[in-house]
Amino acid sequence: MFQRVYYQGEDNYVYEHSFSDSSSWTSSGTRLPFKTAPDSYLDAIVYDVSPGKNDPQIRIYYISEALHLEEYCLNPAGTRGWFKGADFNDIAPNPLRETKVTALAWEGPEIRIYYQKTDLTLKEVVLTDGYGWVEGVGLK
Repeated sequence: MFQRVYYQGEDNYVYEHSFSDSSSWTSSGTRLPFKTAPDSYLDAIVYDVSPGKNDPQIRIYYISEALHLEEYCLNPAGTRGWFKGADFNDIAPNPLRETKVTALAWEGPEIRIYYQKTDLTLKEVVLTDGYGWVEGVGLK
């Protein structure tokens, strides 16, 4: 089994520590190719892009330096490496810099992301099969 942990470093880059059954935790974090807004939060999920085909991706959701909700992805089985996913600025404008970003994935396939806007409302962004990314519900 391979495990990964992601966190924001003091330089605002995202880092990864990993562990596998055949080794131990890496002693230093691997710096990923993107930065977050200072003092912001991130969340990571495993998302099965093609259910039943063993094609999972790691997706990280965070507030960027430009104060956008963004996504970075990795297909561990592929050769592409890390790549920029969605920039949600059109459907998720004005995220609060210090918002706690929460992402959930489940069968469907479907992803739901929750964050707080600068007007302090709680917002949802949803990825559903056949519809792409859409704005979900807003909560006060």
